[in-house]
Amino acid sequence: MDVYPLWLENSLQTLATGVLVGGAYALMCVGLGLIFGVMRVINFAQGDFMMLGMYAAFYLFTYLGIGTAFGVYLGPIVAAFLAGPIVFVVAWVLHRTLLARVSGTAAHGVEGEGHYAQLILTLGIALLLQNGGLILFGSWPQSIRTPLSKEAWLIGPVFLNQSRVVAFAVAVGLALLLYLFLNLSSLGKSLRAAADNSEAATYMGIDVDRAHRLAFAIGIALTAVAGG
Repeated sequence: MDVYPLWLENSLQTLATGVLVGGAYALMCVGLGLIFGVMRVINFAQGDFMMLGMYAAFYLFTYLGIGTAFGVYLGPIVAAFLAGPIVFVVAWVLHRTLLARVSGTAAHGVEGEGHYAQLILTLGIALLLQNGGLILFGSWPQSIRTPLSKEAWLIGPVFLNQSRVVAFAVAVGLALLLYLFLNLSSLGKSLRAAADNSEAATYMGIDVDRAHRLAFAIGIALTAVAGG
């Protein structure tokens, strides 16, 4: 039986837990980075969209039959993935109706390129989502109970919680898929072109506003899956 010093066990356990938990937050930051990289907009409502993803996954699993259909092991993962398209639609509508008025081609020539209005607008959306969430969902903590959260793999002196390992694997997988999408697909290359030089992209026939809308919606969808 291997015996490890207590300080080493605690250090490795803290490191492993931090890396696994950080995977979900890293996925949220990938979405935030995509939005800023393409639109040059700092989205102060990013964390609140993550909250929407959490509640979407929760209600899909508990009330819309995902848990019954897929079971307690696969159901939470399916619910988390389905939260992405749901919040994607919300983000698409918000951009089309609100953000498109203060970003993209609408911001050209405006003082500060519309950044002041963008900051105020995303802060307003954050406040709306926060208080709307309290009204609709209440303030009591909710969670999806799954056996994975109670089970762990033992690797040396480190316990790896199975639900956190799955969440980390999903986060890494989605980040890799986004990388491939941006670098290999024509649509991804159009997003990169709109990010590099929006004026030149327009001359090449790329709809910059649509590219911004798609980047915003994909970034928010990734954040929603991270929340789930």
